Amino acid sequence: MREQVVLFGGSDNTNLLGDTWAWDGTDWTQVADTGPEARATHAMTFDAAGQRILLFGGLSAPPASAALGDTWAWDGAAWTEVAHFGPPAAEAASAECDGHTVLLFGGGIATSSPIVPFGGTWQWNGQHWTERQDMGPPARMAAALAFDATRTRYVLFGGAGAPPAGSTDFPSLGDTWETFDPAAPSPVS
Repeated sequence: MREQVVLFGGSDNTNLLGDTWAWDGTDWTQVADTGPEARATHAMTFDAAGQRILLFGGLSAPPASAALGDTWAWDGAAWTEVAHFGPPAAEAASAECDGHTVLLFGGGIATSSPIVPFGGTWQWNGQHWTERQDMGPPARMAAALAFDATRTRYVLFGGAGAPPAGSTDFPSLGDTWETFDPAAPSPVS
């Protein structure tokens, strides 16, 4: 384990960025300036099974400013594109790992204006994405997603929902959703 927080890309309010930084608890250090194209509103999480950071999608730089659908992995030294197919191109999706599997939910798909929130759930097995057929939360983007190890459940909170017809205002959501697998082993006390 590298015991670092990894940051990639984002925006400085003028340009999208494509650099990678690591925080060791004391200092930020730039560790790469190559890899995925510059982007913002992408999803990132630590893939515990693969011992690497996984990055999905986001919004590309102007003038195109399109949602991206690529998946990249950071191994602590370099970025590698690991998939360019799977979930639809989206920005502001939510990602989390339960220690074995990365789960990706929602995001915004720029098929029209305004962006259309997406409600699909995908899982990463270390090599490719598979869509889950879960009944779950309504479509949303920019939701918080975490894994509750004590109860062995993913927990999703809030985000922005689809705007009402004729509106461009995205409603803020304040609901909480959990995954539940009755076949999963009970947590150990």
